[in-house]
Amino acid sequence: MASGTTVEAGPVGDFVRPDGTEVALVRSSDPALPAPTLEELVMGYLAASRPSRAERLRAA
Repeated sequence: MASGTTVEAGPVGDFVRPDGTEVALVRSSDPALPAPTLEELVMGYLAASRPSRAERLRAA
């Protein structure tokens, strides 16, 4: 990223979980952190589609 470039915090990707709740991947406003890679976006999407441990325990 070019020096002096400002990065605004905000959603990078929105995903809907199987139960209908929405999950957002949010970019940090810290300019020292790199923008998310395509791999990170895909991993966020895949993680959003999996039920959380708490959801699995509630279902049991």
